[in-house]
This record gives sequence, C-alpha cells and structure tokens, in this order.
Amino acid sequence: MSTAELSKWIKYLFYLAIAIFITGLFTSDDHESTVSITFDIVGLLSTGLNVAYLVILFMLGKYEKNYKTSAWLRIITVGISLLMIVFAKSAVVQDSLFGIIGVVLTFWIITVAITLASDYYEFKAHSVIISPYDVVLANKWKRLWTYDLIGIAILMLGVIMLMPMPLVAAMITLVASIIMIVVSILKIIYIYKTSNILNTAEEIERYTEM
Repeated sequence: MSTAELSKWIKYLFYLAIAIFITGLFTSDDHESTVSITFDIVGLLSTGLNVAYLVILFMLGKYEKNYKTSAWLRIITVGISLLMIVFAKSAVVQDSLFGIIGVVLTFWIITVAITLASDYYEFKAHSVIISPYDVVLANKWKRLWTYDLIGIAILMLGVIMLMPMPLVAAMITLVASIIMIVVSILKIIYIYKTSNILNTAEEIERYTEM
C-alpha cells in the first residue's frame, strides 16, 4: 500500500469517526414510543458505521499490523456484548435482580477493558505510520491513549461510587464523560492531520522523483 493509498483509507476513518461521534451524541436510554423508532434508526446507523470502521482497520492492517489487532479486539467486544444479552436474559428468567446487575457489570467491565486495548493498538498504529514524517504528532497519538485510560478509570470510579454516594458518582461520571468527549474530538483531529501529512509526503516523494 502506497503512502497515497494509506492517506486515502485514513481519510475514510476520519469521516467515519465524525459520523460515529455524532450518532453517539444521540444515544439515549429514553425508549418512549414517540422517539424509540428514531433511536432504533440511530442505533442501526451507529452499528453500520462501526462495522465500516472495522473493515477499514482490517484494510489498514496490510500496512501496519496493529490496525488488524485493534480490529480483532473490536470483534471480540461484539461477541462479548452478545453473550451479555444471553446471560442477562437468563438472569431475568430466574427473576434475579442482583444476578442481572452482576452479569451486566461484569461483561461491561470486560468490554471496556478490551475496547481500551483496541484503542491502544489503533493509536499505536497511527503513531507508527506517522512517526517517519511527524514525530510530534506520533507522540500525541501515544499520549491520547493515556487520556483515554484516565477517562475510563474515572468512569469506573463513578460506577463504584454509584451505590454508596450517587451524587458524587454522578459528578465523577460527568467528568469522565467530558474527558472521553475530548478524547474523541482529539482523535478525529489527529486522524485528519495524519491523513493530510501522509498525502503531503506522497506529493513530496513524487516531486523528488521527477
């Protein structure tokens, strides 16, 4: 895969990342009859966008292996989510509230951990491919995962504090949400910069060969 092709596929990630971010803002637990169809459509759209993102990560895996690792980890999270639904329904049949909470919480923690690992490999791949052209941006990709980790850690703390101190938990969760939104926005910006730098590098290489 040439630098130009790499730039093109990463630009597709940029467009998808924006679309995923926007659909994520419309995610809601509100299932009132007047809006449930809208949220179902948004959910289906979000799923389609994430599948497309996954496919492109596999495509980029031909150039940098960490992209493919990230994609496989994303597939694992889908499988775990399906297992969570099965086990949660089993707990419902047994009419066990604590069983439902335990199943959902356990699978949620596992899913979050694997998602964090997937982000790590994706950010690492971006860092690797851009490092020959822009060391500063490569280092920003490395730091971004640290911010991601901090956001998830704070979110976990909020979940732990939910039962004993719900008000404090709500404040902690808000802080975590803000951090995660910032991480998502920075990711979009960095993807855009990565694609542009690679495209410029391709143009420079063609010029020097003339």
